Formats: sequence, structure tokens, C-alpha cells
Amino acid sequence: MTEQSIQSAIQKLITTEFSGYVTNVITANKSGTPDLIACIDGVYLGLEVKKPGGILAPLQQYHLDLINESGGHAAAVYSVDDARSFIQQHIPKYHKEVIV
Repeated sequence: MTEQSIQSAIQKLITTEFSGYVTNVITANKSGTPDLIACIDGVYLGLEVKKPGGILAPLQQYHLDLINESGGHAAAVYSVDDARSFIQQHIPKYHKEVIV
């Protein structure tokens, strides 16, 4: 899968499974800005989409850190399943408790 196809699949996941708003960031925007910016149940999310094995540039990591430090949630994701798990971890309505 290409990064673009993973991005498209994640956008569909956010809008259909989580009823959220998502936009993909155009390349003309500020360098390092996450590929996908989303809002689900009032929670700001930044997702940097990479194909499996992809590596974050330092500027991308810097922007993810800024979002996290500002009270949003941001991470690199490598698949739709990564995105789903990240959302379930950070959106209280979808958080699934793990019973050990």
C-alpha cells in the first residue's frame, strides 16, 4: 500500500466508524504538518501517515510533539489498524478497557 492509499482508508475510517471530521493536509501547507488533521468528539488529532517501515523526519516529529504538548493527540500511523487503535486509545467514547 502507498501512503496515499493508507491516508484515504484512514479518512474513510474516521468519517464512517468514528463520525469524525478529517482533512488531508495539502503539500503547500507548512512543512512537517501531519498528513491528516481530525476532530472526533471535540478531540484534536494529528496523524502522520507512513507506509510500513517509513521513518519520520525530525520536523515531522517536532510537529507531532507540539500537538501533544498543546493538549491534542498526535502520532505516526502505519496502517488503518494503527489509526483505529490510536483513536480508541485517545477518544474516551471509544476507549476499550483491557481486562487482564
